[in-house]
Amino acid sequence: MLEQATQALAAQQYERVENFANRLVASEFPDIAQSGLRLMGLLYFHQQQFDLALPFFEKLAPQTGNASDWFNVVTAATLAGDQPRAEAAFEQATKAHESGGEAQALSVPMMHHLYACALRDKGGYAQAFEHVQVLRAIYEKLHNTDPRFLALRNLPQLDAVLEMMVDVLAHSGDIPEAVEWLQTFGSQLDANGQQLALQAIARLQAVTKAAPPTRGAAAAGPAPEQEQQQPQSS
Repeated sequence: MLEQATQALAAQQYERVENFANRLVASEFPDIAQSGLRLMGLLYFHQQQFDLALPFFEKLAPQTGNASDWFNVVTAATLAGDQPRAEAAFEQATKAHESGGEAQALSVPMMHHLYACALRDKGGYAQAFEHVQVLRAIYEKLHNTDPRFLALRNLPQLDAVLEMMVDVLAHSGDIPEAVEWLQTFGSQLDANGQQLALQAIARLQAVTKAAPPTRGAAAAGPAPEQEQQQPQSS
């Protein structure tokens, strides 16, 4: 039933998804009922009804204690415009990750990236920049931005991170300073990272000559679930 529900969600057959999810939630087995709650949250999230998705994720996360379930609360709360609940859930997500024991958990850098994407999508550029600074420090210490190296460590691809950074920096109000920020960042990276940073600088200069960039509200995407993986967009 869960497999059919997942397929229906991918096909945007939302009535079928709701039917399956309600049956799963009614199960006497906790893990099955939890899958139903997660599915209900995703059902509304995929329809960008974030305020309706949030209660299901909030009910689920304390039951599982999983970082990815807590992070679904983060993105839903952020995109629903409830930043205090998002910040509290982000703290819980990072704590859950540190406790370990969860298969295929989001990495903490991935959480920072996706949270920054959600904040950007809601116009919270100052808050997003706090996570941008964290990500900058992480990549400066890596000394390796090869896509395979990053993927094996469940880290965001640098080009996606830089794209998000450009979107945030474009609203900083001081583009020369933002360009200098990217130049300094790029100088701390390997050859591949330096090239990507140069491309990001060019994009920043291009978009600020026109209108500042805007993004769709669902760009951050939900965290991957335990039973089925959802694509993470940036």
